[in-house]
Amino acid sequence: MKNILHGLKKLGGGESQIYILEDGEDKIGTLRLDFDGNEVTVSYSIAAEYRKKGYGTVLIRLAEEKVPQRTLMKAFVKQENVASNKIFQKLGYKRDGTQYVKWIE
Repeated sequence: MKNILHGLKKLGGGESQIYILEDGEDKIGTLRLDFDGNEVTVSYSIAAEYRKKGYGTVLIRLAEEKVPQRTLMKAFVKQENVASNKIFQKLGYKRDGTQYVKWIE
């Protein structure tokens, strides 16, 4: 993860933004941010060979840096997705029905 901050490439603009996380030549995963007023829905995917190595946490932290202050971040996570549930809980998101939410201040 040595060059991870330099490896986030923005692909989209406007109401949706898509980023690709790279480490050198390796494509690690993707991050999508869908904006709607002061709310943003975040979704991400990590390539199978890079799972359980901390990249999911890195992507969500980077997502928090990409949104303006006073933004409500939301993520829909399936209950059976243990790894993603742990990430959002660890980063201070609260479960609200079928989604996790956190205000970015």
